[in-house]
Amino acid sequence: VRHFWIDGVLHRSLHGQVLLNLGLEERPDAIAPPWQISYASPGQSPQPLPAGTQITHVFDALGEGRTLLILGESGAGKTTTLLTLAQTLLKQADAGQRLPVIFNLSSWQHGPINQWLVKELNSKYQVPKAIGRRWVDEQQLLLLLDGLDEVALARRTVCVDALNQFHQDYGPEMVVCCRRRDYESLAQKLRFQAALYLRPLSDQQILAFLNRSDQGLTGLKSLLEKNAAVQDATTSLMELARSPLMLNIMVLTYQGVASEEILQLGQDQADYQQQLFDAYILRMLERRPQQNAYSTAQIKRWL
Repeated sequence: VRHFWIDGVLHRSLHGQVLLNLGLEERPDAIAPPWQISYASPGQSPQPLPAGTQITHVFDALGEGRTLLILGESGAGKTTTLLTLAQTLLKQADAGQRLPVIFNLSSWQHGPINQWLVKELNSKYQVPKAIGRRWVDEQQLLLLLDGLDEVALARRTVCVDALNQFHQDYGPEMVVCCRRRDYESLAQKLRFQAALYLRPLSDQQILAFLNRSDQGLTGLKSLLEKNAAVQDATTSLMELARSPLMLNIMVLTYQGVASEEILQLGQDQADYQQQLFDAYILRMLERRPQQNAYSTAQIKRWL
């Protein structure tokens, strides 16, 4: 887990270029707690947590048998947040706590979750099935399950039912990540202890990061500041930058580029996003070692 996910993915990921403290928001209405006691007003609104709150603190505060749902928009940093949590949990595992293991739910198709976990431990981590079965049965693992929204749409509700049944039968410690809209469209909810929503980046966070003198991002910062005054969200470049993923792409594309050299804004957000992706691809191809094996057209077509 440490070698592949932390060193190989988290520390080398695109998200690693922009690691900002994402705002966290409690979403009590996203889960179906087993105690059907209404101790709060119906339709309880989301509760923003204090600035600087770390997800590890929230997770630890849940106590034994911790279960947490992480929600966010596309590109909001859900996987990065999960891997950051895993990094801390690995240190706790060295001290005798449960071993955090990361799985991607996209490979689940049907059947009990415990059987799927044993298969994944064997195929992804080369753990013999007999040992994996014992680890699952004896609750020796802390399960970090990414990509509930990547389960096939027709099987997604069944997957939630399987997770709830597994939770009821085995009482594991577990974290699940999902895109907010995909989760809210489901007929069933996870019977977890808590749910958190990763809030989009604020204007202040974006501009503060771009203001760092060592980044060479004055051109991008100038363009964003001008565009922040645009009232129509469909044409706002700042709206795109609220996603950590999109901000990373902007940073990698426009580092060292003057504002007047950056592509002109499109007619709407989707149009500019396509322009941004096109510019990003060209920038990445320029950074590759000079090789004549494949042309740019061939690479783009195969990708």
